[in-house]
Amino acid sequence: MVKEGYEHTSADHSMYTQTTDLGTSIVATHVDDMLATASTVSEMVRLKADLRKYFELVDLGPAHCLLGMNIE
Repeated sequence: MVKEGYEHTSADHSMYTQTTDLGTSIVATHVDDMLATASTVSEMVRLKADLRKYFELVDLGPAHCLLGMNIE
């Protein structure tokens, strides 16, 4: 992630952020799982392209639950 220009957040080194001309993206990682969000659709497309360079992704669509909490 850092190689692609993402930065660790100061609160947690398993979270990364990046701001580009397309928007801001945030990626939270835990072992072999990650949750990604972006401020725009274009930024999400760019983020997924970056991740696919290094990982085989399974896109499960919008998140509905994280750590036992419902997401609305």
